Amino acid sequence: AAPLDMTGSTEVGFSEYGLEIGLPIWGSDDASGKGKGKDPKSWLGSRLYLYGGYSRFDLDYDMSANAMGTLFSSTYSYAQERRQDISEDYWRIGGRFRNSFALGAMSDVYVDTRAGFYYRDTDLRSFERNWSSFGPSSDRDFTLEFNDSDNDLGYEGRLEAGVGLNLTSGVRAELGGWADYRSAVGSVFNPWSGDQVFFDGLTTGLTKDDLFSYGASLRFQVDLGSSPPPPP
Repeated sequence: AAPLDMTGSTEVGFSEYGLEIGLPIWGSDDASGKGKGKDPKSWLGSRLYLYGGYSRFDLDYDMSANAMGTLFSSTYSYAQERRQDISEDYWRIGGRFRNSFALGAMSDVYVDTRAGFYYRDTDLRSFERNWSSFGPSSDRDFTLEFNDSDNDLGYEGRLEAGVGLNLTSGVRAELGGWADYRSAVGSVFNPWSGDQVFFDGLTTGLTKDDLFSYGASLRFQVDLGSSPPPPP
């Protein structure tokens, strides 16, 4: 007799998009130490914004598992395919503070912090197919489908720092790193043992957890209303 030889794979797809609007409520025109008020559209300075926005996250899992083995001259096999899609909509509001310090005529260092609240709406679609060559005939080929939804309020915070380069008047590139925290995000729970299914009555469904993430960013900004600053 030999145990079942198992193989499997998991593929994950992720997409995100959104829109954010910021309203400046306080700020200075110049953080370069060379005087204030010279360029009201300068990227430099300390500014406080109110922000509001919407973002959408889509996370897709494609998983498969296969097992085959021989017991008492009989061959046994098992296969499972599972696809789970999580979609989340966030409506955000909060405050953002940004401070920039000049490095030279065309570059600066910036620090951007924000904190706010959001409403989250999460949906789960789960499909699973199981096939085996053993057991009762009714259990040899069957599918499971689950749909679940969840919504609640959460809070978020973000810290970002980097270097900015003014390419032309009103056009800017920024390269930086960021760390982000959200108090509640949707995630999927899948039972991992027969005891959880048959004795505890657990099924696939949504749960939630907090999330800390970090990364790097490269972005370009365009000020459609900017004009060349006056000469010194």
